[in-house]
Amino acid sequence: MALLLLGGGGFGAYMYFGQNKAEAAVGDEVVAEEEAAEGEVKEITYVEMMPIILPIIDRDGISQTISMVVSVQVPNEAKAEEVRQNMPRLADAYLSDMYGTLSKQASMEGGVIKVSMLKERLNSITKKVLGEGVADDVLLQVLQQHKG
Repeated sequence: MALLLLGGGGFGAYMYFGQNKAEAAVGDEVVAEEEAAEGEVKEITYVEMMPIILPIIDRDGISQTISMVVSVQVPNEAKAEEVRQNMPRLADAYLSDMYGTLSKQASMEGGVIKVSMLKERLNSITKKVLGEGVADDVLLQVLQQHKG
C-alpha cells in the first residue's frame, strides 16, 4: 500500500512539474515568435556612471555621507554614446539637485533615504539634461549611507 502511495505521489509530481515546463516552453516560443513577427528585438544598454559621493550637511556640520552608483538604461548603443558624451553634465545636475534636496531632509525618513523618491528625481533630472526619448530609466546600482 505504501509503495502504491509513493508511486502515485511521484507520478503526480512528475506530471505537475512536467506540464509547467511544457507550458513555460510554449510561452517562450510565443514571445520569440512575437518578437520575430515585429521584425526587431529590443536592444537594451546600460551606461554606468562613476560613483557620486555627497555629504549631507546640517546645523552641526556633515551628518552623513551618501555614495551612489547610477546606471542609465537606454534603448540602443547610439543613445548610450549620447549619454556618455553628456556624462559630466548629468553628474553635475545630479549633484546640484541631490545636494539641496538631501540636505533639507525632504527625501529622508528617519535618517534613511527614500529610494523611490530619489529614483523619481534622478529620472526627472535625466530627462531635463538629455531630453525626451534618450534614456528609458535610471537604475540605482549602489546606495550607501555613512554617518558623519
